[in-house]
Amino acid sequence: MSDSLFSFDRGQGAQYVCGADEAGRACMAGPLVAAAVRFDYARLDADAFARLADLNDSKKLSSRRRAALLPVVFEVADMAVFVVIPGRSDRPGRVACVEHTRAWPRA
Repeated sequence: MSDSLFSFDRGQGAQYVCGADEAGRACMAGPLVAAAVRFDYARLDADAFARLADLNDSKKLSSRRRAALLPVVFEVADMAVFVVIPGRSDRPGRVACVEHTRAWPRA
């Protein structure tokens, strides 16, 4: 992880840093998928920080670098993935489903 990316969190004394994102349009084009990743600073040693040095914005990384980071993230992070099938999102709508998936990791 780049120092600048997590320096604010560490400066505030945070134990965890989390990220979440979603993809899909639910009933309009298949399922809605949301994922959350949590890094626990207490579990990250210097080697883990070095291996995650490029972690920032995945859209700015090459597909090769994203693929190389994936097993490192699997090794050192806690993760949750949610899939909302189209029929399940029809009634509450996409926005409500996204908010529900983002709220779960904090519960």
